[in-house]
This record gives sequence, structure tokens and C-alpha cells, in this order.
Amino acid sequence: AEPVEPVGLLMAQAWFVGPLLRDTKQWFVREMEERLNRSGSLDAVRFSLHGAMTAEDELDADGLFLQVVREAVGPS
Repeated sequence: AEPVEPVGLLMAQAWFVGPLLRDTKQWFVREMEERLNRSGSLDAVRFSLHGAMTAEDELDADGLFLQVVREAVGPS
């Protein structure tokens, strides 16, 4: 088997204080897009999401982030 090379793209942690601000959500989306585009070819993408994140203008922020990644890396 070929060796695995983990590539850290983005890590964030927060305590619950309400929905993400719109500007914060947009920053995360831009950062994920830019970092995924710079990373080159990836065999897999791993997430550790809570599943209940919301933003001021997005009820399913986790789903939005997953959609951004899917669009950047393409179908499986």
C-alpha cells in the first residue's frame, strides 16, 4: 500500500454563542475554497463536524461547508 500523507487544510473550534456571523461564514467558505484549490489532487477529505452549526443567513452551515468542498474536489 502507498503511504498516506495527511494535509491539514483548516481547523477551527468554538463554543456555542449563537449562529456564525455572515462575515465569519463567508471567510470560512473563501478559506476552504482557496486552500482546497491550492492543495492539488486529494484522495479523501475528512471532516469532524458537530452537525448543528447555523449562520445568520444559513440554517445548515455544516451542509454549506460540505457542499463547498464537494464542488472544489469533484465527485467521488
